[in-house]
Amino acid sequence: MGDLFALDAHVIPWAVLIGAIVGFLSGLFGVGGGFLLTPLVNTFLGVPYTMTVGSDVTQILGTSGAALLRHRKQGNRPAVAVAGTALAGMILGQIGGNLIMARVDGFAPVHVLGRSLPVAEGLLPALFGAVLTVLAVFMFFESRRALRRKGPSPERVGFFARVPVPPRLAGGASGPCVFLAGGVIGFLSALFGIAGGVIMLPLFVYLVGLSTRAAVSTSLLVVLLGSLVNSAQKAWMGHVNLALVMSLLVSSTFGAQIGAGLSVRLAGARLRRYFVLVILAGVGVVAYKVYSVLRGRVPTEAPIVELTTPERLLRVVLCLAVPLLWAPFSYWLFGRLRRGRAQGPSLPGESSSASGAE
Repeated sequence: MGDLFALDAHVIPWAVLIGAIVGFLSGLFGVGGGFLLTPLVNTFLGVPYTMTVGSDVTQILGTSGAALLRHRKQGNRPAVAVAGTALAGMILGQIGGNLIMARVDGFAPVHVLGRSLPVAEGLLPALFGAVLTVLAVFMFFESRRALRRKGPSPERVGFFARVPVPPRLAGGASGPCVFLAGGVIGFLSALFGIAGGVIMLPLFVYLVGLSTRAAVSTSLLVVLLGSLVNSAQKAWMGHVNLALVMSLLVSSTFGAQIGAGLSVRLAGARLRRYFVLVILAGVGVVAYKVYSVLRGRVPTEAPIVELTTPERLLRVVLCLAVPLLWAPFSYWLFGRLRRGRAQGPSLPGESSSASGAE
């Protein structure tokens, strides 16, 4: 069990810093933050890719839980039926993705530009960067049109509402379409070490037709429940470092609550525009990682650990209990700190005077 807590001391302060930044973005945009967390931890902190994926997904449990509690207090309720349908598909997709990830270290490298590109360290991040680039381009032009539009925003009708396949969910969206989309997101989340929120937010806005704020809270709910299943699978396979999870959690849960408070102050179109910048930052990190691999950087491989069934069960319990218990505690502690500053300057995001709910 010693490997569960084995982490170089120099990694911890950087993990705390990265956790604070990613947690803030999680609360602000309703994403788990894995699309930034995974390449940052793997590339700049040198944690093996498979261990990074499992640890990031596990800490997302605490971050998304804390952010969801704050959004709920602010009256930002999720579309539960949409979340449940997407989650059902997401779980099936995650199972398929995790089966592939369990064997990915044995895949033969891909040769690009005369250089060997490992699948886990190079090919998967490159595919991930391509997906993020497509999302960023689409959301940039859509948010620009929305910001230039004069007068009140027209009611959005999602693409899934035009598909004549019942039953219907919020916004008239086709339930089977939401289920299939959740399956695709779950598959990608298992491969790329993300909770899926970076893809789910535009899905709920453009395909389902939810308002931006409703999409944020709904995405957080799916991210939380989906990460519960995914992190249990990663812990069972021995792909979670609990010391790394705790280092990230210490700051990410507080950052998530600050971001959640700030999100109610931004109009929906502007929130989507800022989200594009965050996606592009993720693309830049991924591009640097792939470039470094092509330049011959030797990737760090996770040691193979033989585990008995009782050891696997204990890992699952510990890796789920830590973030799930820390999330409500950090929410309570953050609330105490805010009340203690009630007579002083407000913390970022405490005002809820936003215009443009869309």
